[in-house]
Amino acid sequence: MEIWLDTCDQETIETAQRLGILYGITTNPALLAQAKEDHDKVITRLLEAQEGPIAVQVTAWNAEDMIRQAVALRSLSDRIIVKIPVVQEGLAAMNDLVQKQIPVMATAVFDPNQALLAAIAGADYVAPYFGRMLDAGLEAHAALEAMAAIYQKNQFKTKLLAAALRTTDHITSCALLGIHAVTIKSKLFGEFIANNPSTLHSLREFAEEWDVCEHQTLAALS
Repeated sequence: MEIWLDTCDQETIETAQRLGILYGITTNPALLAQAKEDHDKVITRLLEAQEGPIAVQVTAWNAEDMIRQAVALRSLSDRIIVKIPVVQEGLAAMNDLVQKQIPVMATAVFDPNQALLAAIAGADYVAPYFGRMLDAGLEAHAALEAMAAIYQKNQFKTKLLAAALRTTDHITSCALLGIHAVTIKSKLFGEFIANNPSTLHSLREFAEEWDVCEHQTLAALS
């Protein structure tokens, strides 16, 4: 399963890089706005911080402007994947961008039919909002399971990237369902990679036992 980070935080990105588990970075208009600097500069910084792809979302509401923004974003780097919302205008934009060979991540997905439409349109990734689905009272786990089954049975090449995850259990659930990728915010990423207390306890026990054995060996040799 691919691990993406949903952040612009340099320290989190560097940590994921050091651990060797970072696949790419997702952004959205809100994240870029929080950076409080020119968006192109933020994107360039994220490209320089790691070697994977970066997903950047359009802000337009009609297909023509979505396409224009997507082309401009893609001109910054061939590692940029353009995020397009799964609405009618978005599907029209996806159709055009796929023909232009610009990679697309379909976003703001809440139900299996949206995931199906995006896959038919040729999206490279589809991002269901797992946490927001739960907030809306939807059966998020069942929806993801249905999306995964649809893609498998129809042999779509589109990958599912679960977004808006809130707990490490959500990550585990996605892995069990065979979801291709997840994107994780900085706080959750910290929880995800945190050392397991039982593992640390076991290591301390091993260290103590090793010290006892060493002392006994030295005593026997003296």
